[in-house]
Amino acid sequence: MNYCDRFEKEGLLKLEQGESLDQHFSECSDCIEKNNAYQTIKTELKNMQQEWKAPQGWQDRVWETIAERAQADRSRWKWALMPAAAAVAAVFLIFGVLLPDSSQVSLNVSVGQSESVTRGLNAKPGDELVIDAEIGRSKIAELLVYRNDNELVLRCSDQPPCMRTGRRLQATIELPGIGNYQPVLILSESALPQLTQQLDVDASLVQESGARIELARQVSVY
Repeated sequence: MNYCDRFEKEGLLKLEQGESLDQHFSECSDCIEKNNAYQTIKTELKNMQQEWKAPQGWQDRVWETIAERAQADRSRWKWALMPAAAAVAAVFLIFGVLLPDSSQVSLNVSVGQSESVTRGLNAKPGDELVIDAEIGRSKIAELLVYRNDNELVLRCSDQPPCMRTGRRLQATIELPGIGNYQPVLILSESALPQLTQQLDVDASLVQESGARIELARQVSVY
């Protein structure tokens, strides 16, 4: 008996575009089986979306994957009872919401004089270092600044000079003197380890604890 794959090739797209299925899809046992599995998974995905926010653009990535897979030979055993497109959607949604989305994390710095005139990353003593971080869904987020990689001149989370608002963490500090200043963002879901004054040592401790570390461009003060 030949296997019918019209549901994957035609039916799924029609359903996603809000179109009705023709009589074939209510008579073909293969298509009925796939449609039932699709509806089950669609319901489960809807329930998951009520609790977790799907990453932006995941639908586009799903359809791009479907288009790529349509160009290759289809093997029935690969997805068993799951429609290929619904299976891909489930993978994107599950991993997209449970794993950190790097597009939601960033660390930006700028240098301003006392009158808040921004002028690149070359600074003079007394200028202000302005740090603006996107921290995604991280439970714990800290901003650190090292001077010459061996002096910790800033460490804060939600207390001044840090200010945390939703998924954004910001801080402004005065650059005390000549040196190279390295801004660092640490993201974690559990308490961070005790840190030292050494950037390389602290970076190793943070990574060993399972936390994530982001470095911005170094700022030179002279």
